[in-house]
Amino acid sequence: MLEHNKRNLKKLRRKENKKKKLKAFLEISSLNDQDRKKSSVNSANGGLPLKEPSSKKFQKNFEEPNPKRMKRDYLFPLNGIAADDNNDVHTRQDRSLLSEEQISELNKLLKMRKKIRHERPFLELNEVGEAATLSLPESQRVPLPFDDFQHFIITSLFAHMGTKGPSRWINCKKYQKLERRIFLIIEGAGLKDYLENVADLKTLSQFEKQLEVLSPLQYGGDLISELALVSLTNSQRQKLASEYGSLKEAYSSGDIFKTFRTIFPITDRSDKVAEDNQNKDIRLANSESPMLEKVRPKDKFSRKSLLLSPWEMIEENYPMPLNGELGKRYSDFIFTRHDYNEVTENSPMWAIDCEMCLTAAGQELTRICIVDEDLNIVYETLVKPYNPIKNYVTKFSGITPSMMKNVKTRLEDVQADIRAIFPPDVILIGQSLNSDLMAMKMMHPFVIDTSVIFNMSGIRQKKTKLRILVEEFLSLKIQTDDAVGHSPVEDAIAAMKLVQAKLEHSPNWGNVILGGQRSKEESNAARILLETREAAGMARISVADHTRIVWPQLKKDRDCQNHEIHSSGKDVRSDTQHLENIGATSLFSHLVRYDKNALLVAKKNELDKFAPFTGNINNRFRMEAVDTNRAAIKHVREFTETDGTGIAYVSLSSHSPEKAIAKADKLVSKLLKCTKGNTLYTVLLAGHAAKPSDGIIFLHLSRERIPMISNIF
Repeated sequence: MLEHNKRNLKKLRRKENKKKKLKAFLEISSLNDQDRKKSSVNSANGGLPLKEPSSKKFQKNFEEPNPKRMKRDYLFPLNGIAADDNNDVHTRQDRSLLSEEQISELNKLLKMRKKIRHERPFLELNEVGEAATLSLPESQRVPLPFDDFQHFIITSLFAHMGTKGPSRWINCKKYQKLERRIFLIIEGAGLKDYLENVADLKTLSQFEKQLEVLSPLQYGGDLISELALVSLTNSQRQKLASEYGSLKEAYSSGDIFKTFRTIFPITDRSDKVAEDNQNKDIRLANSESPMLEKVRPKDKFSRKSLLLSPWEMIEENYPMPLNGELGKRYSDFIFTRHDYNEVTENSPMWAIDCEMCLTAAGQELTRICIVDEDLNIVYETLVKPYNPIKNYVTKFSGITPSMMKNVKTRLEDVQADIRAIFPPDVILIGQSLNSDLMAMKMMHPFVIDTSVIFNMSGIRQKKTKLRILVEEFLSLKIQTDDAVGHSPVEDAIAAMKLVQAKLEHSPNWGNVILGGQRSKEESNAARILLETREAAGMARISVADHTRIVWPQLKKDRDCQNHEIHSSGKDVRSDTQHLENIGATSLFSHLVRYDKNALLVAKKNELDKFAPFTGNINNRFRMEAVDTNRAAIKHVREFTETDGTGIAYVSLSSHSPEKAIAKADKLVSKLLKCTKGNTLYTVLLAGHAAKPSDGIIFLHLSRERIPMISNIF
């Protein structure tokens, strides 16, 4: 009997302990809910002090509900059960302990809270995104290319299944749980307007994630066309060419479009000229360069596919003619030509390499060499810096004091020579070519960077040295004597040979990211060939036997073309024209893949500008014309379908900057009104067309509320 009572007592004790734990957990959950509310307030706007919200409705969009704190319950002795003297048990009972049914309901609620918390989506900035946040000083920020914003629209819906894989700058975790994705593009207000009026902006200033972005309006581009067109990847090009027979046929079908580039002064060529250029005799007859490359039968794909895009050039720190902080860095840079021609399948390729010495002003150009596709030396000279040389860095530069003794050529002389001899569509090749252009203080639109198109690490930011690339893929050696230093002729020839070798294989060859790891058989074969050449004394790239073209004659040929040449100062780009390239698909066609829905809302005149890019899209994509900007906001907020994407485009060009940014703030406030479910809100202030400036991206994720335990029990 005593043993039976002991078992009952232990059973009852366990049940009481369980109830106490649930009661304690209930209290802790309530306090955590309240702390979460405080945390969301403190973390708003990237850690900056939170401003007073303009309304309680707006504040609810950014905060969790404020739970009431439970009163503390008192414990009383358990009545009717004698304590076990042997175990000295002192059991106590809360007078508000839950019943069995309440415990069951509480367990269900806890499971539901856990499920909601586990399935809630969230945004996480990558290193690239962190570098663009407004929390950094202007001098340290690296703006996002506009292509990144465009790509995010797709990846927020499909993540890694987007056109170019995962987003470079932000991860949307648990993106499948997003019910809606709403994007608001506002033309007429930009980053400068926001920073000058941030104290008066009750809504935009509340966004936790704020990032600087390069807007097409900054460099004279068309915002609507660059938003609507997504550049084709190499695999997409191959697929379309295979499906239609050629990219030209695919373009005729209406499935792909031409992309536009206006960063550099590039002159269009008519379709007739482009077709005529396919005739070898006509192309050679009209050549502006005596070194125009012959059509090389070994090339298995177009050299144009190796060109860095404008956004890749910005990412790789190439000098670009932009406004804002990036533009200030290159204010004294000039173009390599007054104007350029569109690149074709047979545009000439020249490889360039520069050597620098350390002066009082930092690294400055002291030697430059340019070679053509036939490995002829087109241009080579030593350059005397204006600042005294502190360190010749002979181990790398190959420059010695005796070499510089009688040098009179200055940087502006090199710039004038280059502008005189460069063909209008020349493609520059080099290893980390951005450093060479920086040393030359020049900008060029068409570049192939061997440190980008070859990748042996699988990490985009990690560059492989030119010496290693040459050994692995050419079975040759360069830079073998530290005492003598590097030869720019040797390095330029090596870069050219690498690109030519890649053109004989495939765009993926030599790139771990695109083509996977190089096979052991290939690596072993390259090593054996290198050892064989070393044994025969033929492993070193020879530079002595290459022909030197008399470049002053090239300059004379260029002068005869009556092109205006400036040797200093920055070029005026008021007459900049578009470069057209076949190679883009419609953004909206991507958004309706896999049975998704998309909505585009704008005023009638703005919606007409989108029409050329929306013709062949299925009925899951809808376009709605509205009369006012407020109507556009209301429509995209209320009619964006579940598991779909809504895009609203509004223009504030008729307002002054102060009124425009205030109007934008009010429109965003209305967009966030009555949010429901897991909804991603992204706002882009794209700036002004008349007064170019950087843009800014605002991100807010409105998530499903976690029910409060204290409000139920």
